[in-house]
Amino acid sequence: MASEEWDDSAPSPSGPPPVVNRVRRMMTLFRGVERRLGAQLDLNHTDLLAMEIISRERQVTPSRLAAQLGVTSAAATFVIDRLISAGHVSRQPHPTDRRSTVIATVPESVGQVASLLAPLGVQIWDCYSELDERDRAAVDTFLDNLGDLFEAIVVDEPGSRPRRAKSVD
Repeated sequence: MASEEWDDSAPSPSGPPPVVNRVRRMMTLFRGVERRLGAQLDLNHTDLLAMEIISRERQVTPSRLAAQLGVTSAAATFVIDRLISAGHVSRQPHPTDRRSTVIATVPESVGQVASLLAPLGVQIWDCYSELDERDRAAVDTFLDNLGDLFEAIVVDEPGSRPRRAKSVD
């Protein structure tokens, strides 16, 4: 059986194809990067995930944050309070609903996170820029397809299949 083909219906004595092991390695290393970033910012895993959600959405209501974290409203309140105490986020009046609040990142915290992640971003770009146009397109397609696969799992839609990007010729 060629390494590009993998029949996952039967166990293979040689294990999964190398690409699966490479993806597993990257996922393990990424979790390590997250732990290190969390330690540098004095944030636990849930707090770091909340920061990612709040940063991505710019502003988020406490109930939406709870839903995205998969925790109760009370647990989300504890997360928000910890992030406020650490100076990472602020609670602000909701722009259209006077009865509600939104949580937003504090600019200084965003700058701190950016300064910690910037060197990694530069190094990723350096690796990517060494590739020729065709190889970049192949990497882009692979990462898009992998992202779609993970997104389908995270979204947890029964029977959903990730879209397949066009292959690079």
